[in-house]
Amino acid sequence: MLKYLHLQNVGPAPEMTLRPAPRLNVLTGDNGLGKSFLLDVAWWALTRQWPAEVNPALTSGLPARPLDPGTATIDFSFHAKSKKDATYRSVFDRHAETWTGRPGRPANPGLVLYAQVDGGFSVWDPARNYWRKAPGGDLQERQPAYVFSAREVWNGLKAGEVQLCNGLIADWALWQKEGGTAFEQLSAALHALSPSAEEALVAGKLGRLSVGDARWIPTLRMPYGRDVPVPMASAGMRRIVALAYLLVWAWQEHVRAAELLDEPPTPGDFPDRRDRVASAPTVAAHHRGLAPGSDGQARRKGRGPDHRGDPLSSFARLNRAALQRQDGCLVRSGSRSRGRRRQGGAHPARLRSSR
Repeated sequence: MLKYLHLQNVGPAPEMTLRPAPRLNVLTGDNGLGKSFLLDVAWWALTRQWPAEVNPALTSGLPARPLDPGTATIDFSFHAKSKKDATYRSVFDRHAETWTGRPGRPANPGLVLYAQVDGGFSVWDPARNYWRKAPGGDLQERQPAYVFSAREVWNGLKAGEVQLCNGLIADWALWQKEGGTAFEQLSAALHALSPSAEEALVAGKLGRLSVGDARWIPTLRMPYGRDVPVPMASAGMRRIVALAYLLVWAWQEHVRAAELLDEPPTPGDFPDRRDRVASAPTVAAHHRGLAPGSDGQARRKGRGPDHRGDPLSSFARLNRAALQRQDGCLVRSGSRSRGRRRQGGAHPARLRSSR
């Protein structure tokens, strides 16, 4: 999990510091204060990739730039897969127009998923995107990350002629026809992310949109008994459906890649049981439980990490309302708090700068 992030002369403020709590964090503030920008930097800190550089079709996720003349730095630390804290400092090289840092292969942060403000998603998988080892050094020849525009989440992601992801519509239809673990996990994710028990998101029968469209289209069973094609569902429902799909897809593909590499999957947060959602990382940036102190600085709430239990169900309980209101979130495999759930969810904290 991300433990510390400090920006100096970067973005909309001269200086910005974030010390995330172990569990749930909520960032609030006026437009232009830097909420979405902070998420882009958090994603970069964990993956060393700017979303818009991986996928130029994106309208967000551009590389961070210095605010004013002078040195610009990004300091950050996170709890790596090796169970040790990794600490880095990166300085902006104005001539190369890039962020420089410690050479060599960075620490492995685990599986990371970022739900972006424009409806896109970014996935970084240690089994598929991490620099591979080779005799004499480390090589970064794999796909750097899986960065989806909003359209590509639904219709699939390609790199040249290589199909990286089939997309929500094709995968959902295939999983539903197979009736296997992937569809069980998707159904459980939809249920966990539903607004309420009375308005549960349930998969309906596969259907067709038109005579000229040969695809089988997933549907949602509405409370009034009708099946509505997911592309025609409300904007809020489509956002939740996309998140549920990406969680399951990321975990399913991670497990398959780990098998091909003869390595164990990312440990800790993914109980592989049929009655649970094995694809469930916990939220790590946009909805972290920060509470303001008397001096206006964010304070950590909650208790230490606990890798027991079902992470998606606990994530959904704390985060269901926020997911329907907020404009983006960063999701990664992390820890679970033992602290009791607060009335009304996490305590929001305004993002403050030193301006």
